[in-house]
Amino acid sequence: MNETMYFKDENGNELPLTMIDAFEFESQQYALFATPAEDLKDDEEPALYIMKPIISNDEITDFEMPTDEEMEAVTPFLISRLESRHSCSGSCSSCGGCGCGDDYDDCGCGDEHEHDCGCGCH
Repeated sequence: MNETMYFKDENGNELPLTMIDAFEFESQQYALFATPAEDLKDDEEPALYIMKPIISNDEITDFEMPTDEEMEAVTPFLISRLESRHSCSGSCSSCGGCGCGDDYDDCGCGDEHEHDCGCGCH
């Protein structure tokens, strides 16, 4: 899931993003993308993007942005999902509750984490 994909922003500029989560909400598939770790400056948090996959013949062929109404509904669900996956509830200053982790506590919260999402926060 940590493969970098390239999208176009509203100005036609190439935007590299890494898929860090995929989930279903209200019978709709969604994907969460983040700025790749290698594109972040020191202490910079990754930008996060929620997108809907376009599926044809059981394969993802593209992604589209959710409508404003879909974003209003899915955002609280996603925040809760990410916080529940992270045992310190996002209070760690270094990770923001993304749910990723290494086999050691590098954020100081006292809990073990498993970093495998590629979010770039560690």
